[in-house]
Amino acid sequence: MNIDAPIDDVFALFSDIDQAPENVSGIVSIERLTDGEVAKGTRFRETRLFMGRRETEELLFIEFNVPHSYTVTAERAGMTFLTRLDFSSLQTEQTQVRLSLQTKSRTLAPKLGSPLSKMMLPILKKVFLKDLADLKQVLEKS
Repeated sequence: MNIDAPIDDVFALFSDIDQAPENVSGIVSIERLTDGEVAKGTRFRETRLFMGRRETEELLFIEFNVPHSYTVTAERAGMTFLTRLDFSSLQTEQTQVRLSLQTKSRTLAPKLGSPLSKMMLPILKKVFLKDLADLKQVLEKS
């Protein structure tokens, strides 16, 4: 996705978890579990609408490379979910954002259900691309 805004502005908005409920239509609330600036090690609880239901997950920034990339992880039902965003400056006033999703099984049960976890990735990608579109709209309005 290309966004008509400088890379520093794009990274700042995308990583501003405190303002996410105001900027992303699918996010209902954020509860910070760590203090200070958002950085590697920042933990938070996110409640969002997912497939018509409220779902709450605890997330952790495991990589945070301003303004180039960050990776957030969450764990559920024996699975680790990794969401990575990469930011590249195309021009002074334009940034490319790339989303990648990955799942890893931590226990035997998800490994047996591996096809199901692979089926979830396109659904998750669609949800996160909508989040990115919401943030793009915020940036390009200002």
